[in-house]
Amino acid sequence: MNKVSVENGGSQGILRLPQATFRFNVPLNAPGIGIVAGGRAPSPQWLSDFAQNFPIWTADSGLNICCQTGIVPVVALGDFDSVYSESLIWAEKNNVILEKHPVDKNLTDLQLTLKRIESDEPGATVIITGCWGGRFDHAHSNVFSCLGYSKRGKGICCLADENEVLLILEGGKSIEMAFRKEPDVLSLIPLSEICTGINLNGTYWELENSCLRIDEPWAISNRIKSRKHNHINLGFGQGWLGLYLEWN
Repeated sequence: MNKVSVENGGSQGILRLPQATFRFNVPLNAPGIGIVAGGRAPSPQWLSDFAQNFPIWTADSGLNICCQTGIVPVVALGDFDSVYSESLIWAEKNNVILEKHPVDKNLTDLQLTLKRIESDEPGATVIITGCWGGRFDHAHSNVFSCLGYSKRGKGICCLADENEVLLILEGGKSIEMAFRKEPDVLSLIPLSEICTGINLNGTYWELENSCLRIDEPWAISNRIKSRKHNHINLGFGQGWLGLYLEWN
């Protein structure tokens, strides 16, 4: 099964991506919501897999990506300053809900989209694509906007395409990862002042009851232990942690 999906099995929550499956020790809010943002577009095949099992929203020029690939979102939200006129015409013909905001505003289009989801579907599991590439300030804003969403509503947030995945995890949650395609990089990125009690096994550099600080993020550029061992386990006690994976 290569589609993107969010489901529950007993007391476990399962997030499936085309390249990996993540099993959480807690249930997830299924089926989740997908957001297409206006950054680097995922491959057409990955986007098709992404759009199969849950409603799709777009943040501003993410609507262009959907228009170009024929994937009809439920809601398109933003100031539309980067949206092509033909994309808006296409969205109207396909009965997409268009929520337009002023160009001069404090919040980014992705932040507005997350806040709308937070209001309509509290605690929803959110998977965002079209969120990588380009400027560092945009990437930083996207990551910490997702962190804020997870902190406020306790919903799991994942930023993903075929090349990069970032899962934002709260202390107390543990996951087992199984890969259909071996990642080239596995990194742990502290997103709070301190992350404690980190246990990671199945990697070349394993961790046991370790601590990471936001100003000393040393647990990067890890990799799985062997091609025959494609299951990784991660758990930690307190804090907020980013699990980053890259496929070259």
